[in-house]
Amino acid sequence: MTGATPTPPAALQAFLHDLPPALLGRAEVNHSLDFAAASVNLFAVDRADVGALAAFVPEPGWPEQDARMRAHFRVQPRRWVKVTPGRPERLDAYYQLVDGDLAALRLFLSAHDGRAGIPVVEVGLHPLVGRPDVDWGLVVKRDGDDVRPRIAVRLPTTLLADVLARFGDVGFVTPDTATALRRAADALEVGDALYLSVDPLERDGVAIDVPTPGPLSSFAGDRAAWLDDAPIHFAKVRYPHGPHAAPDVTVYRPATDAMATPDASTHVGRVRAYYDATTDVIEATYGATYQAALYGADEDAPYDATPSTLGLFARMALPEGPLRLLDLGCGLAGPAIDVARAHPNVHIVGVNVSPVQVARARAYVRDADLTDRIEIVEGDFHALPFEDDAFDGAYAFEALAYAFDLPRVADEVARVLRPGGSLYLKEIVRTTGPLDARQREHLARHDQAYAMRTPSGDALIEACERAGLAVADATTLDDVTRTDAYQRKMFALPTDADLRLFQGFHPPLSPFGRRHHLEAAAPPLTCLEVRAQRPERPTPADHDTSPTVHDRSA
Repeated sequence: MTGATPTPPAALQAFLHDLPPALLGRAEVNHSLDFAAASVNLFAVDRADVGALAAFVPEPGWPEQDARMRAHFRVQPRRWVKVTPGRPERLDAYYQLVDGDLAALRLFLSAHDGRAGIPVVEVGLHPLVGRPDVDWGLVVKRDGDDVRPRIAVRLPTTLLADVLARFGDVGFVTPDTATALRRAADALEVGDALYLSVDPLERDGVAIDVPTPGPLSSFAGDRAAWLDDAPIHFAKVRYPHGPHAAPDVTVYRPATDAMATPDASTHVGRVRAYYDATTDVIEATYGATYQAALYGADEDAPYDATPSTLGLFARMALPEGPLRLLDLGCGLAGPAIDVARAHPNVHIVGVNVSPVQVARARAYVRDADLTDRIEIVEGDFHALPFEDDAFDGAYAFEALAYAFDLPRVADEVARVLRPGGSLYLKEIVRTTGPLDARQREHLARHDQAYAMRTPSGDALIEACERAGLAVADATTLDDVTRTDAYQRKMFALPTDADLRLFQGFHPPLSPFGRRHHLEAAAPPLTCLEVRAQRPERPTPADHDTSPTVHDRSA
């Protein structure tokens, strides 16, 4: 096998195409490096999703089985199942324990014909019980009438060697396999935590799951080279053929990245699916402006984006007089409406990739009686449907993290700006400097929840400069923006002030929070402001200057 990209199985493709947007946007595909084995992880985050999820679970008795597990164990409310398209007899159900203890593990193994594995678990995993930095999962693996229990545990990397040694003490893991697993963790650049999957009924039945691993080709060679630039949530490594044979490597990545149709084979399809599925809850939660970092907001102020929008517009320092502006990723047109109301000489064209959002944005513009000065266009900012030199300025408020190709977006913006036209960005980007593995994991979970590919600030600036735009300023806005009001909307509270009533534990999540709230620590993000300008006289870009054909279709 070389570095060529293998073709996903037809059964997998057909299954993904049938998924509704809400399930597809969260789904993961897990597959071997050559796609010889491929399954789909499906998630339901609230009760409204469970019915949709059940429709795609091939086991008709799954709801009853799920109810029994929840009756006997304290587990997180999220439903998580793994199905194998074309193999309806196979179904894995995953449960995250609220509190892990040996009694729960013994009960789980006993209930699923796994009593013989109890001594292995008691010896190998006993030191992890009661630790606040350890999470526990129960996995019920079904293959027809065969049911096998598996224990999943997230543990600090520093404890891996001790746990493997304890497994060795009871003859469950051989020394060579333990060594191979430790070396695999090092090669995949594991951070301060990783996951163990333990099948206590099978000798050497241990696998490691590395969150957001380093380049797979450095570990698995050419057969993994095609995945080096792919967003990978986890890489699972196991040695079923012995520690001296090639390991089995399974990757977990966004389902939309494994789809082969033009609409969904790129990140654009995933973004479209995200907004088509979530616009109703976004609108109900935040209204017509959906932004996390509000400029000039007080810590305890309710969510009100209008002052933030007008404050950011003032920072653009645009000239007086009639202006034609491009709103990149205009959302539901809230910012465009606020600007147009405050500045009668401005005409705004907003571009949005989601047909659902375009329809709602146009309705907001009509209700504001601004159809003569705001136009909403369905389109992709990687291929803007406008003529050259069409705008006096362009802006984006927390939109470019949805780009899969920043240089291409910057090229398009530079093309549609007139000479002397300005670009203003207020964007959420990765913090400066290299990220450790834990930070990469948090960032990956954030990007999965929001259908983003969050860039670094340097990547954003470099894309502008390579497009021939002169970057005049790039400044962090962390001192003058706050996300408090945005974050409070994650919870179902009668008023913002009621958050203070919940000391030490989370209040109930809102419909928006059930989809987006992250239990882990905050991802490594910062708010960046960039001002750039297309020079009056175009300067040669420092990249390929061959003619480009622009697809301007909407």
